[in-house]
Amino acid sequence: MGIAMGTINLVPLHVALAKVCPTVCGVSVPNQNDRSTWVIQHDGTPTDAQLAALSMAITDFDIRFLTNPPADTARVSALKSDAARADLLTRLQTATPAEIDSWLSTNVKDFASATTVLSSIIKALAITS
Repeated sequence: MGIAMGTINLVPLHVALAKVCPTVCGVSVPNQNDRSTWVIQHDGTPTDAQLAALSMAITDFDIRFLTNPPADTARVSALKSDAARADLLTRLQTATPAEIDSWLSTNVKDFASATTVLSSIIKALAITS
């Protein structure tokens, strides 16, 4: 699935369009306020009925979801405000392989601690989303 990303989040639009036309494989929105500039890429040839459904879906799409996806905004804000996760991300980005190995040896002793470390790393990386 190809989703052209810029400063806006095209996932909600891509999902809405793919629901009405399974050939949709990518979306580009050069100007979110001018729907005539929106480009839809297809994997295959859509039927006339699918093209009509796409036209309706584009007309009905709420562009606020391009910049304010409801769940993601709250999730990313919560992660960014967590100083410990931000610190972990900074340390991971600047650490040498030997420092990472040493940190893992100190912090991972069993399955439970491995799960905790993995969860922390994934959440720290999510800050950059």
